[in-house]
Amino acid sequence: MTIMNKYIEIYIYGIFLFVIALTSILYFFVFAKENGTTLHTINVPSIIQENTNTQNIQEKESHPLKQCFTLQEGRDACYFDFCKKENPYLCAEELLDTIVRIEGPEQAMEALNDIMESDIFEIQLYGHALAHVIGRATSYYLGLSEASFVRCPIDFNFGCVHGFFERALEKSTSSIEIALEICEKHPFCYHGLGHGFVYYESYNLMNALALCDQLRTFDAYESCYRGVFMENITGFFDNVDGEMGFVENDILAPCSRIEDKYRNQCWREHGRYIVHYNNWSLRDAAHFCLNAGDYIHGCMVSLGHLVTGPGSQNSLKGPFIGTHEEIAAYLCNQFPSDHITTCQTIHISNTLDGDRTDTTQASEFCLSFNVNVNDCFKKIGTKLIEVAYNNDGIIRGCTMVPEQHRESCYEGADIHKETKDTSMIYE
Repeated sequence: MTIMNKYIEIYIYGIFLFVIALTSILYFFVFAKENGTTLHTINVPSIIQENTNTQNIQEKESHPLKQCFTLQEGRDACYFDFCKKENPYLCAEELLDTIVRIEGPEQAMEALNDIMESDIFEIQLYGHALAHVIGRATSYYLGLSEASFVRCPIDFNFGCVHGFFERALEKSTSSIEIALEICEKHPFCYHGLGHGFVYYESYNLMNALALCDQLRTFDAYESCYRGVFMENITGFFDNVDGEMGFVENDILAPCSRIEDKYRNQCWREHGRYIVHYNNWSLRDAAHFCLNAGDYIHGCMVSLGHLVTGPGSQNSLKGPFIGTHEEIAAYLCNQFPSDHITTCQTIHISNTLDGDRTDTTQASEFCLSFNVNVNDCFKKIGTKLIEVAYNNDGIIRGCTMVPEQHRESCYEGADIHKETKDTSMIYE
């Protein structure tokens, strides 16, 4: 009897332990469901996460790429050593992504400048697209926040800023709300937001534009539209699937088929598509723009941007041989005579966006024309108003142009004799 009681006691105790274990398991799953957590949120993975963070810190501190940063010269060769036999452009994308991760976007932009000036990499495209890579990596590694956004350098025509939102807007309202908060404080980010809206809507053009329509000001949604159309045309050339609005046998679409409020910005990004269907003949494409009705100017502007990039230059110049600026002038001369000045304006603007008050290249460009040379130098002066910080900066830029065209530069910048006489830098 005593032995039997002992077995019963053990049996009851076993059932008691089983009930406690089952209750604990049920409690955990109910708690997990209510709080949106999963099994991997318990303490052991947090220790693994701590170990992972430690490993990441150690990798950042010891990564072999760091040896390139401190070199006084030959940094491009140092970077190229990591490429092995890869395509230089694809390698540059990987390098920039890694540098953002281990050192930040500022160092990555310095590396991009080295890469673009390198005779080893020999990248023929304009650096703007690679600057987008830095922007995407910045939001990915540093997070979607104002603190990480403001770290984006503005080199290569704000490429990092434009790329920041491209992959950051997940299918959630919270990410868009954060992005809008950032842009409220930094209005120049709305263009990049347009890029992000295209990703968010899986390359559905009209849905992305509808998101831009919800912005508060004219400048905001116009800038957003431009970003949408830029990303849309990039998607076309990257063979991305989506409802992008391009129509077979209608080269003017989608610009000719959308609401009028969108058309100005659409035409300003449509040039690549037009030259693509005109066998990369800029002359034929420019004459095709004459069919754009009220938006002829915008269409010419989009073609003018193609004149600046080394990659597009190579595709458009045919057998012509010359310096970068000579090729740009040759291409501008392919425009209808009434629109050559539009091409000049765009190229000078793009050039001085990078060179600021160094007008050496812009001057070479203007000297490559046989007619209206003084008008070209006036355009340099006008652009200096935008890129120079003050009158001294403008005058510094104008004093770098050939003496016989200096007055035209001053005239374009609206600099009068009294201002020149009081400047500390005027010769």
